[in-house]
Formats: sequence, structure tokens, C-alpha cells
Amino acid sequence: MNPVSKPVSEIKSLRKVHRPDSPEKQETFLKKYDFFVLIDRSGSMKSPIEEGEKDTRWETVKEYLKVIVSTAVEYDPDGVEVCFFDTRVEWIDRNVESASQVDEIFNGIGPRGVTNLADALNQTFTRHFDRKAIRHKEKEKQKSIVIVITDGIPFDGSSNERAKSNVNKAIVDATNRLSKRHMFRFKDRDTKKWVRTTTELGIRFFQVGDDKKATKYLKELDDDLSAAKADIVDTGDIEELTGADGVRNAFIDAIFN
Repeated sequence: MNPVSKPVSEIKSLRKVHRPDSPEKQETFLKKYDFFVLIDRSGSMKSPIEEGEKDTRWETVKEYLKVIVSTAVEYDPDGVEVCFFDTRVEWIDRNVESASQVDEIFNGIGPRGVTNLADALNQTFTRHFDRKAIRHKEKEKQKSIVIVITDGIPFDGSSNERAKSNVNKAIVDATNRLSKRHMFRFKDRDTKKWVRTTTELGIRFFQVGDDKKATKYLKELDDDLSAAKADIVDTGDIEELTGADGVRNAFIDAIFN
């Protein structure tokens, strides 16, 4: 996570929230969240997962999504909201609740176009904040965890740099709208510095494939968003998503890592 640049006095004034330390506590914690999965459907997802491998990045993501969905429904029976982003952003018209639904979805679509990540994030944030406004009137809280699976650097059809800038802006703008009441201080386990983060919204990026430029980009996205009001971005190893325990911890790390 990126140590958000805030005065030490401001960081210390925030409350501390402890990471739930047992599967039972983690499951209770996660039942308060809605889950979003954003999947890169750009043309490069047709490529092999690694050089010399038969399985494509697209086929590999399908298997990971099955595990994510089967785990998430244990915490939110309504299922997972899934969108695919390429040149356009396409949301599945109903929440995904089972592995068989994942198979149905992937049978009807395939990789194409460019990597319009900023639009996918903006649409997800709109869903979060619209829902938050409705639930606020009902004196309820809206909390969301977003998983993004991508194989490369965002590209909007004309410029990688502009596309990356748009992604940064989407995340920074979202942090400007987060409730301060749900912010807390957390000690980054890598830098050992106190950062400001939130229980309201967390995003974890996972890379599929072995593109070194993508690896570098996601690390920059994790570490360099100093303009953000809170640190809501983290990156993970996609192999974390191979089992229910791994997915549960990946969700928790979206908030506490």
C-alpha cells in the first residue's frame, strides 16, 4: 500500500482498527461488504498465461473467477457484481452466484479491443456511492471490496499515459468522496509507516500473465498515489485466489494491506 502523505498529527488522530485474526472473525467482517470483480477482456487476454503454456490468460481468469464467486457467496448470498472491460465496459446483468454461471458467461464472450480500466473503475465507484446515498437514508452503511484482474497497462486507444492518468484520477476522486468516519490508521507492514486507510472501500489488483511492464505499472499504482485522501489500493499475487482461504484473505487484504 502507498503511505499516503498526511501530517503525522492527522494520522495519529485517527482510530486504529485491527485486522480480524481468525477465519471466523474474518467471515463476520466480510458479511458487511458487497463484492465487485472487474475483468480485463482486451485482445491480449488471448495470449498464453506464460510463454510455452497452452492455457490462455482468458481461460485462466475464468477458473479464478469460479473460486472468487463460490467464496464470496458465503459472505454475500446476493453474489458478485462482475464487469468486463475492453474498449467498452459491460456489466453482467445479474449478480454471479455460481461456477456454472461463470461458465455460461465465458461461453458467450471473448477477448477484444483495448484496456479501458478507468471507465470500469468509475462505473464501479458510481455504483458504490449511489448505493451509499440510498443506504445512508436508511441509516445503513455501504462497504465495497473491488477485485481487478488485468494482464497489462491500461490503454484507451490513443495513449497509455493518458489512460494511466485517467485511472489515477478515478481512484483519487473516489477517495475524496469517502466518509472520514470510516477512516482509520494502519501500520504498513512493508514501510513500517502509519497510513490512512478506510473500511468503506478497498481495491486489490491482480495480474494475470507475465508482462513485466504490467507488473511495474501495478506496483506504481500501489505505491505512488500520494494525492489520494486514503490508501485504498493494493496489489496481490493471483495465486492467492486458488482456494477459499486464499480468496478470503485476499478480500481482507483489500482493506488491511
